[in-house]
Amino acid sequence: MPYSGTIQHWFGRKESTPFFLLIALLVKVLLCWNTFTIDGDKSAQLLAARSLAEGQGICLPYSPPEDLSQTLYKPLTGWPPGYSLSLAPLLLITDFDYKTAALLFDLILLLPFLLLFLLLLRYAGATPRLQNLFLLFAGFFAYPFGGESATDLAALVFLLAAFGVLLKIMRGDSVSLWGCALLLFLPGLFKYQYIPVGIAAPLLLSLAGYGQKNKALVRTGLVLFSGTLLLGGGLLFFQQQYAGSAYYINSQASGFFPANLKYLYPFVPASFVDVETALTVFSAKTGTDYLRNGNALLLAGYLLFLLLTAFTLIAVCRKRKQMKEPADDFIFLGSGISLLIIGLLFYLSLRNSIQQSPFYQPWTYIQEYRYFLFPVILLQLAYFIFSLGKFPRLSVWGKTLSGFVLLLLLLNLAYAGYDFTRMIRSAEQPFYRTPVYAARVSFFTRYYHRIQQQYPHQRLVIASPDHSLAHYAGLEGFGALPLSHFQQEPLRFRSAVNTKVLLIMDSLSAKHYAPLLHFNAANPYDRQGNHYFYLLDAEPLSR
Repeated sequence: MPYSGTIQHWFGRKESTPFFLLIALLVKVLLCWNTFTIDGDKSAQLLAARSLAEGQGICLPYSPPEDLSQTLYKPLTGWPPGYSLSLAPLLLITDFDYKTAALLFDLILLLPFLLLFLLLLRYAGATPRLQNLFLLFAGFFAYPFGGESATDLAALVFLLAAFGVLLKIMRGDSVSLWGCALLLFLPGLFKYQYIPVGIAAPLLLSLAGYGQKNKALVRTGLVLFSGTLLLGGGLLFFQQQYAGSAYYINSQASGFFPANLKYLYPFVPASFVDVETALTVFSAKTGTDYLRNGNALLLAGYLLFLLLTAFTLIAVCRKRKQMKEPADDFIFLGSGISLLIIGLLFYLSLRNSIQQSPFYQPWTYIQEYRYFLFPVILLQLAYFIFSLGKFPRLSVWGKTLSGFVLLLLLLNLAYAGYDFTRMIRSAEQPFYRTPVYAARVSFFTRYYHRIQQQYPHQRLVIASPDHSLAHYAGLEGFGALPLSHFQQEPLRFRSAVNTKVLLIMDSLSAKHYAPLLHFNAANPYDRQGNHYFYLLDAEPLSR
């Protein structure tokens, strides 16, 4: 058999699937290892997990400025409790090694993530060749969850699992409805945006049952809806009672902001190619303006989204009474869940201001690539199943379009392979010495310990408007004081014990806080890059 024929035969064998699964898993593990870090959302939820493991509840420790010798706790309000609940046992197992615990959680999710791809492909009738090709593609594809993301992958895994169970219900298989309701609830336990999605998704079953005159499916959808409503409502009630807020909206003001809708991330082309890298390379090679090209990409992404939405709705409406094949159920349920997610993101962007803080760039929900994870994966699966899988039966126009997308996939795969090889060759071991982790987490935690060694008999409190830096301090056992971005009143640091306050901020923040915190912004203790360090003595406080 010719060499090329041997490769084709190997790709097409069902027995080859474990090999491709292992390759995809190995690539994902190495990528996770070499891009791991702790920042942003993850730092806060990890600190709350540490507090929970120490018996303080799902809270963030902080040292109040009126007495920095104390450690108080405030409930975690910005995120649901799923990540913190999951990490607390891992922290106990690893003896509070928060770096290893956080990495283990990320690694544990990778295998079910890839296995769910296989299950969904097999449900839709994909051949072993397509399954193996997709595993290879997915292994190298840069999905928008990574080192800084705490909950995106966890929520996605549970949502994909719930999607698979809903497909089984559509097919008439016997499943546990409470188990399905739990799977629909779990994504919302990790990310607030999935609570309404999980509650509304069962209504798609009722809608399908109504179109097919299937009363049993209508009832099943309503029962599931009741179960997910009970679970989701219970979570919101718990958050309201425990944390003082049922949910969290990342915005300064609410109202009507239609201009925000222009920031839609081009997730349709980004489902097949790394658009940000492609934009950078294209602008550099052609000598054209990056921003102008970026605006053209946003517009093209919007048009593709609208065309794809219209095409999908027309196709679903035509087949609503004739959904007899598993592939029909796949498209109906998958597109329905995707539209629920996208509709929610559009509503949140329309309803909330893009201004979050005087120190942050404007931001809105629909410009965040990772929020479109489920629609991105659905597009990828649909392309492999319905385009590559049925390529000989496509029209000339369809073959041309499918071939163009395949070319993009191959180019993206080639670049991803090159980038992956370069990353692995330059990687440091162990994981907390990798450039991504060392540039931020390791640098600041080492800096805290160096200051503490200089003043061994004094308490050290880290204060910063960059809340991740304060969370690092809490994770390392130092006093932490996240500064409010909207602080307008003067603040004095006092303590009942000898205390050093290490302020860390950039130049813009330093100018804002200097008159409020009584320090000279022009005279820092140290400067590293754009970070200015100010070392202050807390005023003595008599008990």
